[in-house]
Amino acid sequence: MTAEEMLRAPAEQIRTYDSATWNILVRHVIDGLIEWLGYKIEVDPPEGWNVGLGFSLHIIRAYPSANDLIHWKGILGATIIENSLRVSLDAFFYSGTHRLRDNEGAEFVEYVYEPRDSTKGKWELFGWFMDEYDEYAGFHNKMRCIEPGDLKSSD
Repeated sequence: MTAEEMLRAPAEQIRTYDSATWNILVRHVIDGLIEWLGYKIEVDPPEGWNVGLGFSLHIIRAYPSANDLIHWKGILGATIIENSLRVSLDAFFYSGTHRLRDNEGAEFVEYVYEPRDSTKGKWELFGWFMDEYDEYAGFHNKMRCIEPGDLKSSD
């Protein structure tokens, strides 16, 4: 069974996955996200991943290029909803140390991953959202804000 097929499996099968299987799935989702974005991201090391009946990890830094004024960081996760696994990315955008919001005050953008076939799924924009329950109130403080000078050129 491919990682894509495991992501599309029914909940009763997903509930049987062990930590090794979850690690394979997390790596598959990260690789797919990097391919979709077209640039590298830095994530928590595997020992920092929260895996069980889903997964959660931090994207520590993401710059489309070293010269971009806007960067982002976020939370990549998956949880069982109804009878399937829902994979999503909550992305917080920054200019320097200032978190950006949309014109209505929404604080983060959510993308969802839709498994399509046995080899590759698709990331889709779900929308901008408010942090209605203060779920992410301390997110900025828990993670170091990366400044453009902090990045090392890979050239």
